[in-house]
Formats: sequence, structure tokens, C-alpha cells
Amino acid sequence: MNVSSSDPSVPTKYASMFVTPGVRLKLAPGSVIFPWVSVGGGYARFHESAKRQDGAPNTGRIGANKAAAQFGGGLDFGTPLRILLPINLRVEVRDIYSGKPNYNGNTS
Repeated sequence: MNVSSSDPSVPTKYASMFVTPGVRLKLAPGSVIFPWVSVGGGYARFHESAKRQDGAPNTGRIGANKAAAQFGGGLDFGTPLRILLPINLRVEVRDIYSGKPNYNGNTS
């Protein structure tokens, strides 16, 4: 992800990886449309770029390990389609909360 800041000491980019296994609870598993909720927790890894906003090398700490939590929910729609296995459709929303990357500056 690109980072835009007026602070010249902030890295220009950072990458992130989240591993958050969770559990899903189906609320009406026998019906054609069934809602579900999901919660979980795990690991977040951030890696900041080697260059700062001003083009100088990033001398700050590069890389951060943080705890992460995820939650979400959605709807599964059963269909009459079958190609070796039943085909279903899913609509879902998820969000992940974790700590912040090392921006080498104050952030709100």
C-alpha cells in the first residue's frame, strides 16, 4: 500500500499479511438461505519500505508483528446447481483489527 504524508520520515509504502483462523456459526443451516457469523484471532505482519517520503533510506524499524482479530458475517444461498459438488452462493462482510505499522512518526 502507498502511504502519503507531509512528514518526510514516513515510509513510502508498506505491505501487510494477516493470518486469522476463526470459527463460523451457521444460524439456520437447514434452510435455503442461512445467515452466519464468524470470529477469530491470529497474527498480523507489516513490512515498511526501505525508502522514506523524502527519498532517503528508511533508518527506522522495518517490520512489525502484531496480534489481529477478525469478525464477520454473511448469508449463504443454496442453489439447485451441482457440478460434482453442490454449488452455493455467499455474500459476506469481514473486518480485521490489528496494531499499526511502524510509520516512524505520530499517527492518530
